[in-house]
Amino acid sequence: MLSLILERVTATSFNDLLHQRVLDPLGMKDSGLDQNDLGRSGATGYLRHAGPRYTRGAFIDRIHGFSSGSMYSTVEDLYKWNQALSSGDFISDELRKQIFTPSLHDWGSGWFVTKIPRGQPGAGTTMAEMRGDMPENFFAWILRYPERDAVIITFRNVYGSTEGLEQNMQAILFDTEPHLPSRSPKDIAAQIWLVPAGWIASHIALSVFLMFLLVSTIWFVARRKKQTGASASP
Repeated sequence: MLSLILERVTATSFNDLLHQRVLDPLGMKDSGLDQNDLGRSGATGYLRHAGPRYTRGAFIDRIHGFSSGSMYSTVEDLYKWNQALSSGDFISDELRKQIFTPSLHDWGSGWFVTKIPRGQPGAGTTMAEMRGDMPENFFAWILRYPERDAVIITFRNVYGSTEGLEQNMQAILFDTEPHLPSRSPKDIAAQIWLVPAGWIASHIALSVFLMFLLVSTIWFVARRKKQTGASASP
């Protein structure tokens, strides 16, 4: 809605405004609105399954996302954006205060601003975060720690990752030992199944024969039991 208002007031497309007012002045040359035209320069999204196993993510029309979710960028460009947010050269101190002052449900102007909970690395420290995702494709997360003048920026092209990368990076930032991710029961079960599944895939003919033999044996045993039961009836 805000982007449509901007286009109406300025008589300029949101994409052009984005470049004129933000991206070009900050030197963010690898950012913009995705018009389904990135081609080989854009990342491919994947969906994680148990095992782990990965399949290519579902197609999402980027054009329809417009200003609410069609931006592309790089970690380097978002670092420039982060530095601009921390500087008084790009936005005023008053505006920055409005952006990062939490109000309803800890939301500032687009940022979720909280204190790190007790028991986590950096407990009591202010943290401002913003996330964005395209289901079954991409996930992005920016974590700002203004009291440390630090930021963590992660991009993922695997949806459903389980390793807790951001939490471990936060642990390192606050001089705490990171934790290796534990394997879920689903992953373990899937790995166990991969052994016979791989054997079956590499021995198709023998697998079909063994399956036929097994089904025939089950049918024969069931038939004998049925005949025995019938002959024993008074």
